[in-house]
Amino acid sequence: MYMDDYWRHYRKIEFSLAWRGRDLSHEMDSKLMRAIKNMLSEETMEIIRKTAKNNAE
Repeated sequence: MYMDDYWRHYRKIEFSLAWRGRDLSHEMDSKLMRAIKNMLSEETMEIIRKTAKNNAE
């Protein structure tokens, strides 16, 4: 019975957080999206630098 109580409370907490977009899966998605955006920004800047360098030469 102890584990049933544990999981019941866990589901209540997770549902409550998910309703507000603050559960673990939403948090991981947000971190992943920020990392992807940062990576794309860095790659884009590198392309711009290379293009500018090639045009300057």
